[in-house]
Amino acid sequence: SQVDEALALAVFRQRDRILGERRTHLAHNLQLTGNWVARHAAHVEWVRPDAGALCCVRLKREVFDAAAVERFYAALARRSTRVAPGAWFGDEPRVFRLGFGLLPPEEPAMALECVSSALTEAAQAGT
Repeated sequence: SQVDEALALAVFRQRDRILGERRTHLAHNLQLTGNWVARHAAHVEWVRPDAGALCCVRLKREVFDAAAVERFYAALARRSTRVAPGAWFGDEPRVFRLGFGLLPPEEPAMALECVSSALTEAAQAGT
């Protein structure tokens, strides 16, 4: 429709500003996520994305047996924190996708702290 075309044109004319803001937001959140993974290197490993707004994280096998993986997801649920479990996309339960691009600027750090707490709780409960 003409309205759709007019809206698309308005967005297209502002693409540098819009894309610039998104790049800055994604770069910041990717750095935050990378720092989080580094702090939790004893518990997780990841594939650092070259682009996009999500990454795959794997709970380390030597720390998380099947019961610990279940405890991890249960601990996330108690904290109202969601990740995409590996089973959703044909991978093992130890893998999860972590989105870092959509949340408003003040929320990614809080969300990662919830995941940190779930990691610690799940890993310690088995010891």
